[in-house]
Amino acid sequence: MALSELNCSKINVDPRRSKLRVPVPSDCSVDIPSPNGRLLISTNPVRDEDEHVTLRATGGLVVRGLQQPMTILWNPKSTGFLINDGEGSGQVSRLRYFHWNGRRWQESRALDRSGTALYKRRYDCRARRDSYTNVSGLAWTAGGLLRTIVQEGVHSAGCIQPYEDRNVLFEVIGDPMTGRIVSSREVRTLR
Repeated sequence: MALSELNCSKINVDPRRSKLRVPVPSDCSVDIPSPNGRLLISTNPVRDEDEHVTLRATGGLVVRGLQQPMTILWNPKSTGFLINDGEGSGQVSRLRYFHWNGRRWQESRALDRSGTALYKRRYDCRARRDSYTNVSGLAWTAGGLLRTIVQEGVHSAGCIQPYEDRNVLFEVIGDPMTGRIVSSREVRTLR
């Protein structure tokens, strides 16, 4: 589903929504079942422009204060999901991962932090206080790891970049719970 396709009725009836990155609209409720059908994520509609999206999941998880643009993606084993949280700006993406251990939910931002640290080291952003990155979860590997893209933020103070257009896409594959990075590489286009 593309981010531009925010038709609430189409999202809620699409049988693929448990396996795709689902854009979360602000103007309606969205239900996203886990791939095995045992867990469910539901979001609420936002009634005024100062309100934020609230997410609820089977097992008592409530996440408040989510801001657009936002997408959700379950892992194939139905043991967790990620949120690409736009934090309201449309220029930021923070990766948040939620893991279900059968009794309770645990949140981790470890891969967001380790991907950012690796990017800042590689592109020499360490000395600049106002440098920041965007981290977005894209897809799951066959081995259960998360494929992410890390980029320098739009209003970042700047890193030493190898390209004049500053459009470096840095792929990081790792464990979203522990933040352990298995591989990383620079890519020019997303596939």
